[in-house]
Amino acid sequence: MKDEIVVIGGYGNVGGLISRALGARWPGKVYAAGRNLSRATQFTSATFGQIKPLMVDVQDDAHARLPAKTRLVVMCLDLQDTRFAERCLHHGIDYVDVSSNLDCFNKMEQIQQQGKLWSATAVLSVGLAPGLSNLMAKAAARLLEQTARIDIAVLLGLGDVHGRAAMEWTVDSLHTVYSVMEQGQALQVRSFTDPKRFQFGAHPEHPVGFHLFKL
Repeated sequence: MKDEIVVIGGYGNVGGLISRALGARWPGKVYAAGRNLSRATQFTSATFGQIKPLMVDVQDDAHARLPAKTRLVVMCLDLQDTRFAERCLHHGIDYVDVSSNLDCFNKMEQIQQQGKLWSATAVLSVGLAPGLSNLMAKAAARLLEQTARIDIAVLLGLGDVHGRAAMEWTVDSLHTVYSVMEQGQALQVRSFTDPKRFQFGAHPEHPVGFHLFKL
């Protein structure tokens, strides 16, 4: 019976929270996995056996094997390609991705549209932004009689805790060209252009400046 969960990046800022939550509910069935086994071991040593360490390198096929009882993989890292995700689905392992890699998400959707069938389920973009923010925008569009445009504005604070991977992703995305939907058509734009101001928080008299950014 497959009943184990592997959290890739499971000892990082985001993955650690997920591992702890899952480990508390299914003690002994959760792995905090990643390339650095010593960090995984150090992280799991404080959980009294609720979470187990595992060395997995998703970019190296020789070190990307999962335990035989793996039922679910939670991906907390940005993948460079879809090989690992496809391998999980091919072997009947459900796949949940909380990262922000839009390119990989698009590739997986294209593979599915080409008629490739898997024996498992993939749930992509299960984060706050992107993720929940997109669902909120879609729900708002359904409630409104007419919607010309929806802007998703994300306000980050210096007091927030960001992991190294999140910081690297942010810096890498500062000068990125990507697509947005404009009047039903895909439009190429560049990060940190097209400035706008939005009212945020308890001081609507002081709008906050925002720029385009790939989420």
